[in-house]
Amino acid sequence: MNRKSLVLFSFAIIGLSACSAFKEKRAQRRAVESKNDSSEMAMSNTSTDDFALAVWPEIEVNRAYVWPGGTDPFNILSQKVEGDSLKITVEFGGGCRDHIFKMNSTGAWMKSMPPKMNLWLEHEGNDDNCRALIRKDLSFDLKPLRYDGSESVIFILNGDEDKSIKYSHR
Repeated sequence: MNRKSLVLFSFAIIGLSACSAFKEKRAQRRAVESKNDSSEMAMSNTSTDDFALAVWPEIEVNRAYVWPGGTDPFNILSQKVEGDSLKITVEFGGGCRDHIFKMNSTGAWMKSMPPKMNLWLEHEGNDDNCRALIRKDLSFDLKPLRYDGSESVIFILNGDEDKSIKYSHR
């Protein structure tokens, strides 16, 4: 075998092994996505075109909760109430690790009509340094946060009045 053929053969072997490693990584990612259930709060990584809904059953209410002052970066693109669910579309950088979103509240109502409550959305990116721009839809159950004596309440997301949203229940 001459030198040129040996070099071409070496590149072919390297290319095939890289392709095999890529397929294995993709299979692992799909396995993580398929076992992602509603009791887990880890979001599997997806492309920017994947708008699969990640559902968490409830918002964690803890009277002693203190906003940490910041989380891993993310943007809230939209928020809306559908029935008893708060649906939020978020965008963040990553693509190599699982991301966790968690909604918190102290459960304290502000003295206003309609009543208002702060909700705090936290993002844990697990030191994901990949650069894909990922968009995810999150859904949180609002039923436990109904206010007796009022048919509607207003939730303020991450302390931003511009991100407030009205929840009407009957």
